[in-house]
Amino acid sequence: MLLVLIAIVSELYSAPRYSSPQEFLAKYMEQEPVSFFKIFPVPDTSNPVTHIKAYVAYTEKEFLSLVVIDSFDLVSTSKSYDDNNIFRGDYVALTLSTYPTKEFAYVFIASKGEGQYDFVLGNHGFTSKDWDGIWSVESKEKEGNLMILFKVPFSSIMFHDSIFYFQLDLNLRGGVISYSTDYNEPSWALFNMHSVCLKGITPSRFQYKLNAIPYMRFQRIEENEPEFAVGGIFELRPDAQSLFSFAFNPDFSTVDLDVISLDLSVGPRIFPEKRKFFLEGANAFTISLPLYNSRNIDTLHYGFKGVWERNTYSLYGLYAKHDANRDFLGFGFSYYTSSKIASPYFRFLRDDSVSTIILGNSSYLQPLKTQIFFEGAINATNRNVGFVLSISRSARPGLGFSARITSVDSSLISPVGIMFYNNKLGYSVNVWYEWLPFKNLRNLVYFAHYGLSKKHLPENIYNGTNVSYQIVTTTFPIWFFKLGFGRTVFGSRNSSYYEWKGFYAGFGPSFKHGSFTWGIEKDLKEDNFLLNFSGSLNVLQSSLNFELSRKSFNPFVESDTTIFQFYGEVPLFKKVFLKPFVSYERSASGGETEEYLRVNMREFLYFNRFTQLAFVQDIAYDVSGGRFERKNFLLRFQLYFQIR
Repeated sequence: MLLVLIAIVSELYSAPRYSSPQEFLAKYMEQEPVSFFKIFPVPDTSNPVTHIKAYVAYTEKEFLSLVVIDSFDLVSTSKSYDDNNIFRGDYVALTLSTYPTKEFAYVFIASKGEGQYDFVLGNHGFTSKDWDGIWSVESKEKEGNLMILFKVPFSSIMFHDSIFYFQLDLNLRGGVISYSTDYNEPSWALFNMHSVCLKGITPSRFQYKLNAIPYMRFQRIEENEPEFAVGGIFELRPDAQSLFSFAFNPDFSTVDLDVISLDLSVGPRIFPEKRKFFLEGANAFTISLPLYNSRNIDTLHYGFKGVWERNTYSLYGLYAKHDANRDFLGFGFSYYTSSKIASPYFRFLRDDSVSTIILGNSSYLQPLKTQIFFEGAINATNRNVGFVLSISRSARPGLGFSARITSVDSSLISPVGIMFYNNKLGYSVNVWYEWLPFKNLRNLVYFAHYGLSKKHLPENIYNGTNVSYQIVTTTFPIWFFKLGFGRTVFGSRNSSYYEWKGFYAGFGPSFKHGSFTWGIEKDLKEDNFLLNFSGSLNVLQSSLNFELSRKSFNPFVESDTTIFQFYGEVPLFKKVFLKPFVSYERSASGGETEEYLRVNMREFLYFNRFTQLAFVQDIAYDVSGGRFERKNFLLRFQLYFQIR
């Protein structure tokens, strides 16, 4: 997700008050607009653009923000609610902070097709990805202009007084081009935003909100008898930053499926978390060492979760019963300072009888744009330890680097972690330089990225060197070119190892309605290679994506794998959506070939934002040798609604 946050200091001004959003739409041109500036790929914060303007107002019950785009055809990739497909196309984002400290902000994202997505963004990096606030958006075309109106009820947000702080962003082509009313660095900071006074509104009081998200599920697997199940997630929200949640037998079958990416690495494949119960508030429980991966909690019978976020600290607790004889307990505390010089934190993990304690601190030196980070962990059962120390700097344009030292004992790992290496002392160094061209080259090259990296883990399994070069054009279609060379060694001193020495390259265009990417990775030492072709097409307010990969891998036994995946979102009617996912996998090794086809279809009917009917079909076939044998069949009918 590319949400570029920008800031130019502006004076406080009073927003006009209207009796209704309709009156605002009729009279918005009578007030002074808020200007936008181009900030990506070539920043120009001195000259406002003329084809995008914003207006802010309010009624007795709502905060209103209108973005008017002159003669610009936006591509909408989602019309549904809380779907990250919205980021594949063009979208407008409203960032709204309601407290003078600006420690957190609400982020509302809308597409041309009135698709909605929201989350809470913290000044210290905290993000609640599934806030699910109550708000609405209205999109219409009038006299050659596209008008997108955000309507945020005051009852949905917490605020201290009548002064609000806001920022608006327009991201085009999936973030390839961005405009904003403000400019901030680092990207998650909320230092300088436009301030507006809403006279006469009543500050919100501390109030609790109860959300019930029950569901009823009917399913049939293979030829078994039909099954009926109930469950749900029940939430208590003291405010926008805090949450207490209980989940009983939750159903995650409507969550987007994982897209498999092939590479020549022998390391494990790690997929991101997508389930609501584990996502919301999880950024307040981050751990640098790979000791916690919620995806390893594959089944959840019941669980409790609490997130208590304040300007200077956050608390996070999670209990999950994920097996008849296994449960997981996690606790986290983080402290934040306004200067960012010190942000210490504490974490505790327990899975069955294995307990791990983690202490860390992150410091950001604003004048140097440099971050210093340390984290240490100890297994409370066997006293094995691990630590990581890193320093990094990122500036565009300019020199950037990161250096990291890691030491981990083999028995430190928690059962829900993803540790896949054991070493006494390892290090990694990355150095890069990004160059912005001169004015006469501005239409040819956006930036050049020179990178040099070195990793070394002596006891087990990885050391390597990498050099890369990348350029991106600025005229449509926007092309990117990337070329890299490297050497990697997998293995240990006492076991067989695999050495990769070769190059990788990629290129492709981004255009109005999609993008394509071609990539190749070639091992010059062995006859190993990886080919990849992927793309996306955004038409008729749909998002369609595909990936085709072929890997030939021969470290020990000759093998090759081919995977084709097709997925996306298609609106069938006004509030009916289809999410298809089709994958074909062919694997050959030692003279034997296996082929599988999987078809997953998910249909959604939205009665309103908080009530939906889902229909899921998941069928897997073994198509090896030309046969067409069904291996798995699941049919699921689910009713999901929220009570607020």
